[in-house]
Amino acid sequence: LPSHLNVTKMYEMYKESVKKEHDQEHHDEEDDWQAKCVSINTYKRVFLKDFNLKFKSPKKDTCKKCDFLKVQIDAEELKPGKDTNVILAELKVNQELHHRQAEKSTIIRDADIAEAKTGEVQVISFDLQKVFPLPKITTNEAYYKRQLSVLNFGIQDLASEQAYMYIWHEGIASRGPQEIASCLRKYVQDNVNGKKLIAWSDACGGQNRNVKLVLAYMYLVAQSDVPLDTIVHKFCLSGHSYLPNDRDFSQIENKIRKRDTVYSFEDFVQIVKSSKQNQRSFKVTEMSANDFFSTSTLEHQITNRKKDVQKQTVSWLRMMEIQVKQDKPDILYFKYTHDKDVPYYELDLRKKINGVAPNFSGKSLGLLHPEGHAISAEKLKDIKHLLKYIPEVYHGFYHQLKSINDVEQEDSDGVVLEDVTD
Repeated sequence: LPSHLNVTKMYEMYKESVKKEHDQEHHDEEDDWQAKCVSINTYKRVFLKDFNLKFKSPKKDTCKKCDFLKVQIDAEELKPGKDTNVILAELKVNQELHHRQAEKSTIIRDADIAEAKTGEVQVISFDLQKVFPLPKITTNEAYYKRQLSVLNFGIQDLASEQAYMYIWHEGIASRGPQEIASCLRKYVQDNVNGKKLIAWSDACGGQNRNVKLVLAYMYLVAQSDVPLDTIVHKFCLSGHSYLPNDRDFSQIENKIRKRDTVYSFEDFVQIVKSSKQNQRSFKVTEMSANDFFSTSTLEHQITNRKKDVQKQTVSWLRMMEIQVKQDKPDILYFKYTHDKDVPYYELDLRKKINGVAPNFSGKSLGLLHPEGHAISAEKLKDIKHLLKYIPEVYHGFYHQLKSINDVEQEDSDGVVLEDVTD
């Protein structure tokens, strides 16, 4: 049944139906139509016992293209005329093609998982969970104060269904592509032992579909201590991701929802660790400032061109698949479809000056935020204002947080920090 309904609303609709029927049959009589209605308790009992019905959960994070096409189709169906029929037919064709593209993406991902179970390749999906505000307290004043953002990056091995969580807060790092790349690097170094890795994610350009993450992939396949020689990153169709990570995050969010308070970062970490109690409980890593690396030294070795080797304009936002290879360290392979029969385009990242391929092997990367990531002075003030609602034993964690003003003062004393406002 539609999500906007519930048993109480349906009972009211039932009473209206009884009244309407009564008025039609006894329009000249002043009968008590309500006497013909069963009680709400009887209605509920019959509804639950005799009918195999349930209410549909309300949709969220729906595909904007699906929503747009549905609105257009609904509008055209109300219009008369031959021109309308032509437009309507075109809209329905576009809708069907879009749905087929989404279905094909799912089929290809299932095929990747099946291949992973043979041991020929490792397949993962990853996503960044929605931000968790810290502290979680019942005081209504917290709703009007800025709070510390806690971030959780989830990776799932799609063959074994083992989930890995990489957790930090904004006093350590932000949530950009270099943070994502750093978590993936840590995962690969600790868990990948094959030659080829396939990664699935949503198509968020700011975090997943950009040159910084590509350079991190190129760096990984160039390292002698990493067995990988190929990384393929496939992007789900926007609005149709439905990644397995969503189920993992839901378990964490359900656990948090049952807690009135979460006072500290350590509290949050323990909640994540206890969210799944079985043979495949979450493997949790607390990320520190020493785990986040900058790709700036790699960026200086390449040219991020706007045209591919065939002189066609490159559209990062349309990319559905990218690939990097150890034996072609200067080439980004990409395509705008998941179709295996469609060949890759090639983007040459070599600098024009010398035409030499970038050499990332053995190169050390600088830390992204050596002294941690500074937060705004205004936010830190709001956080400290809430300390009076938090047991004193937890105050030390909040007092060690640094604001941008604190960092600027340290910088003037000779401590150089990189990207403090990233």
